[in-house]
Amino acid sequence: AATYTNLAPGNNTFEVKASSRDAVWSEPVSLEVKVLPPWWRTIWAYLGYLAFMFGGVVSAARIQRARISAQEREKVRQKELEQAREIEKQHVELSLAHETLKKTQGQLVEQEKLASLGSLTAGIAHEIKNPLNFVNNFAEVGAEMADELSEAIAAGNSEEAQAIIAELRENAKQITKHGRRADEIVKAMMQHARGGASEREEVQLNTFLEEYANLAWHGMRAKDNDFQAELVRDFDPLVGSLKVMPQELGRVVLNLLNNAFDAVRGVEGARVTIASRQTDGHVSISVSDNGPGIPDAIRDKIFEPFFTTKPTGEGTGLGLSLSYDIITKGHGGSMTVGLSAEGGALFTIDLQSHP
Repeated sequence: AATYTNLAPGNNTFEVKASSRDAVWSEPVSLEVKVLPPWWRTIWAYLGYLAFMFGGVVSAARIQRARISAQEREKVRQKELEQAREIEKQHVELSLAHETLKKTQGQLVEQEKLASLGSLTAGIAHEIKNPLNFVNNFAEVGAEMADELSEAIAAGNSEEAQAIIAELRENAKQITKHGRRADEIVKAMMQHARGGASEREEVQLNTFLEEYANLAWHGMRAKDNDFQAELVRDFDPLVGSLKVMPQELGRVVLNLLNNAFDAVRGVEGARVTIASRQTDGHVSISVSDNGPGIPDAIRDKIFEPFFTTKPTGEGTGLGLSLSYDIITKGHGGSMTVGLSAEGGALFTIDLQSHP
């Protein structure tokens, strides 16, 4: 028996020779032997190795990608958390800023209302002098006439006594008339100063406008004794009565007139006109002047909150904005600005006659 190990796989030739006792060798006999490789060295095994290696590489790449993706996701998550914290911080800051802004706006609105009240009060201080002067004068005259009446009675002159009594009655009527006028003016001031929106009331519009025109004029004169301007009243007698919120509408009229007076300050032949008109179920109130007017470039912004053409520190920029809201939201009307016939500003309020 012959044993051969470590033969290379493939075709092998096995040759055998035999010898006799006499040492005579026979011809060699060959045998073709095919040695098969072990299974781990077969082509299928190598293919398997390649597949395994490829799979390992793919798996490693996939694991690496997954690890990188996880790292990127973590970075993104951390970034989103930072952004969320930053947004939350900004939100808190914006909320605080918003609250501060609302508080500031509220203070400015109150400041604008107080400025309006101040103008009204200054006008009232002058306007109320007239009825009070009448009351004082008639009271003094009444006292003198009472003495005359006593003398006439003592002298038995009944005819003169009756004449004096008639005059005293007329004086009393005048005192009552002007006392009521003073009372109306004070009530107007108190109503104007009252917080919140007033209730709608029926007013004789032309009388109402005349009253506020006088208050605005006297208020301006109280602030500037040298101020000179012609205040023209152009009231339509057909206007009649109108249901409005008096203190709110009064605030608007005062604001428009004060602005007009400011616009014509220093203008030669300064003139401000307040007018009323009745047309097709609508009533219009206009205030115009012959000042420099409002440029086209800023006319569209004139009713925006905090927009003002006055120098810094001389106005809140809320007067016209509040006036616009009072007319459009409070009264359901409209308010426009344009060019007056004299080249100045023209503000027009349009209200329904029977809202």
